[in-house]
Amino acid sequence: MPAGRAIQLSGFWTDWSIMKLDKGIHGVGAEDGHLSLDELSFELLDLSKKRENRELAGKPTYFLDNKLDDGRKLYKDMTDHGLTRLKYLPDDLLELASGARARACEILRVDDITATGEIDQFCIDHARARYKEMNPASAVGLAAKSTALEQIGQIALALGLS
Repeated sequence: MPAGRAIQLSGFWTDWSIMKLDKGIHGVGAEDGHLSLDELSFELLDLSKKRENRELAGKPTYFLDNKLDDGRKLYKDMTDHGLTRLKYLPDDLLELASGARARACEILRVDDITATGEIDQFCIDHARARYKEMNPASAVGLAAKSTALEQIGQIALALGLS
């Protein structure tokens, strides 16, 4: 969104609805706190291909139809307002490294079980518990667990949580 200018989009877009469309382009830019018009275009193309494949295979497409419809409406809303990207994470989290921003998105997807759309102390505690319960069998798994717990700590600190 342009600096210093708040724009009211036509549709009702929550941070969650924007975030779930942020798959990046070939994984680059995915869950980075912003959804660009280019990323949204790529996601719409990918969803269209998946829908076509399912339709050709005689499989249901209704869940893809809903995502495509939402994505197209958001794309139109963005272009109608001259926006090239939308932010869906709080400013405090946008200052974190990309791995921690992606972890914040994960926390919203997995640990926000009350669907408030915000990372609160409950979400942080739930995410920590989820990772602490993991018992990786390899050094790589242990390192991933450690990194996740460190990133959760960074997120908590950025949001003024413990």
